[in-house]
Amino acid sequence: MKSVTDLELPKTHKQEMLSPDAEEWRKVEEEVLRCMRVNNILKPCKLLGGVVPVTNKWVYTIRRDGKGNILKYKAHLVARGYLK
Repeated sequence: MKSVTDLELPKTHKQEMLSPDAEEWRKVEEEVLRCMRVNNILKPCKLLGGVVPVTNKWVYTIRRDGKGNILKYKAHLVARGYLK
């Protein structure tokens, strides 16, 4: 297992794709999206004219044990609520 000090958390999706642990992050993202589809949280729809969609971004974290070893990669898809 890698230590958290050996790893820098990606701040953007682009950084995640270029990181050495990109495959781990992608697996986590796919699982989050799958859960959202299964629970009918995420589904495609048509926008009405003049409606601006709420954008989103990925937030990445790492769960670790008391010694700093990585236990789990975590990703959350969050809405950017500051846009009008």
